[in-house]
Amino acid sequence: MNLVGKNKQPGFTIVELLIVIVVIGILAAITVVAYSGVQAKAQNASRLSEAEQVAKILTVYRVQNGEYPAFPSGSISVCVGEGFSDLNADGVADCWDANKTGTSNAHPNAAFNAALKTVATLPVGNRTPIASGTYLRLGPVFTLVGGVTYYVHYWLQGSSCPAGTMTWSDTLTVRCSIMLES
Repeated sequence: MNLVGKNKQPGFTIVELLIVIVVIGILAAITVVAYSGVQAKAQNASRLSEAEQVAKILTVYRVQNGEYPAFPSGSISVCVGEGFSDLNADGVADCWDANKTGTSNAHPNAAFNAALKTVATLPVGNRTPIASGTYLRLGPVFTLVGGVTYYVHYWLQGSSCPAGTMTWSDTLTVRCSIMLES
């Protein structure tokens, strides 16, 4: 009776199992990276769409009323739309450079947004802030620059704006602008 080879049971060796685990890990890492890129592109597309919608609403308001809605007292920037949250815990909703330590460059204003609601429904948009250092950015923001030029500013993740509209950039975000008729 030949007993050689009869003790072997079918199965995988530890080396084969380790190879399979490494391959699965590599595939998972590739999937996570690809998903993150797709997610950022989708959020950027949402932010761009909202900014373009805001620019159209402001243009319609100006055509119907002869001027843009008045800025809040003492301000040259205002958040346009609804659904903004208090990003820096100072008790006021924010949309532009909300510093985690307490400052912000723009806030929504009920009277301003109410004026725009007379011509269209305001967007709610993507309210996921983009973090850059100690700042959180959302947009869209209606801004008067130099007392003569009106813009809708919005932020994207990455380093480029559509059609060369970039006005400012750091390593994580880019501020894009849509210039409006003065």
